[in-house]
Amino acid sequence: MSDHEQPITFRAGTANDWPAISGWIGSTWNWGDYITAFVWLDWVSSTQPGHLVVAEIEGEVVALCRLLKLAEAEWWLEGVRVEPAHQGKGVGRALIDHMVQRFRQDGVGLLRFFTASSNDRMITVAQSVGFKHLMAYTEFTALAVAYDYRGFKLFTHANLDLVWTYLRVSPM
Repeated sequence: MSDHEQPITFRAGTANDWPAISGWIGSTWNWGDYITAFVWLDWVSSTQPGHLVVAEIEGEVVALCRLLKLAEAEWWLEGVRVEPAHQGKGVGRALIDHMVQRFRQDGVGLLRFFTASSNDRMITVAQSVGFKHLMAYTEFTALAVAYDYRGFKLFTHANLDLVWTYLRVSPM
């Protein structure tokens, strides 16, 4: 259980959850969220191995998260969202704990997770459940510059070997 007073239950997310989620998901960032109705329905109907989970308190959807298998030994935790009125009350921690347990049941290998460098609460939660900080980023904006991009190689099937060779030695 979390620091929250009411018990939190977890279940698979469904298409019917979107109306409840859509009322608060747009407040994730000042510009909204990439999780739209289209993305939610794509996640719900996905056949990729993983879990789309919602957290409920007294029958109300208050959080969501997706655990996705990317490769044989590589998993991704994404879309951790908590309804603003329930943030800071342990709901996010309980959800991530639940998802890490799901990974330990179903997954083998590496579980990766990303959060904004400025999201101190989520960084604390992630570290408390065992995630290790590997990298940080700095957000910036720049003006577009007119440039002749014809010299760039397109990522096509013809140059997959070139791209794979680069990626295997890339520090990223």
